[in-house]
Amino acid sequence: MNPSDRIIIVEDEKDIRELLLTVLENDGYSEIAVFENPIKALQHIHNGWVPDLFITNYNLEQMKGDKVLEAARKIYPELRGLIITGDPLSVSEATGDFLIIDKGDLEFLEKLLQAIRSNITTHVMQGKPDDPRVS
Repeated sequence: MNPSDRIIIVEDEKDIRELLLTVLENDGYSEIAVFENPIKALQHIHNGWVPDLFITNYNLEQMKGDKVLEAARKIYPELRGLIITGDPLSVSEATGDFLIIDKGDLEFLEKLLQAIRSNITTHVMQGKPDDPRVS
């Protein structure tokens, strides 16, 4: 993954949202859009903001994370996805092509962040979607 890549985060828990943003900024990423509301995130993408990676919580109030990612992929089909959850059993009904990471307890948050960094680098961003606005 390259620090110039664009990342969108959809997370309804403020602490997790801020933590993800801080970690990514500390790793040099500056093109990060952060949303609490998945509908607003999808509107942002629909308005032309092309992400390279879509990170979302699975259990959002408005809709499930896999459905948010599915809607984003209707706009950009090759979009890479990372779904984070504190309840891994709840994602058994999830569908689609994405990586799932268990948040676990907050006391294990550092392990989560190491897993996120590792998985983003080695699994999620192996190739990035073409920007349809560029010919």
